[in-house]
Amino acid sequence: MDRTIVEVQAALKILPWYVAVFSWLLLPLVLIVVLFDVPLTRVDVPTRANALHTQLARLNATAHLASPTGSRVLFGKPNAAPTGTCAKYHHRFHGWRQVEAGGVCALVAQASEDHSRCANPRTRDKANSRCAKAGARLCTHAEAVPAIRRMRCDTAHEFSVWTAGLCAVGFNYVSENTSRAVVGCGDGRVRRRVLCCADASAEH
Repeated sequence: MDRTIVEVQAALKILPWYVAVFSWLLLPLVLIVVLFDVPLTRVDVPTRANALHTQLARLNATAHLASPTGSRVLFGKPNAAPTGTCAKYHHRFHGWRQVEAGGVCALVAQASEDHSRCANPRTRDKANSRCAKAGARLCTHAEAVPAIRRMRCDTAHEFSVWTAGLCAVGFNYVSENTSRAVVGCGDGRVRRRVLCCADASAEH
């Protein structure tokens, strides 16, 4: 019995040394976690990618909350719906060629009064600003696909226009070549043609 007590007392005497050594070994790990914000739990890359994809899908859905007679959405924020018919838009959008497609007026920015040349390509932000300044908006790709087939730009080669959609690497655009219109995804800093949409079915 006395021997057991002696052993316990001896263990208690060296216990602080074990605690001190363990603390010194643990301290660098704690500093790394605090200073470099290292996650203590494992995060799978696919899980983070899926979360990003879900967020982009929600933003994309928000950007398409447009109806022929309702409010238009520009960068996810409600914008007053333009009213009138395509014929009545001629006065408001002087110098723009209008293409009625899918219940909207597709307004093509022109660089000449005779509509023989389309305006210079612009970045996505610049195209969006030009549409908003004209009282219109960027088209959804569902609206742009039929409209772009009716555009007459000063080129026989493939050209493209920005649309309202968001995608994984930036923004959606619609590209037109000699055979068909194609929806793509690209960097908003690339310059593309300006195509805007406005309501064609509401009364002025």
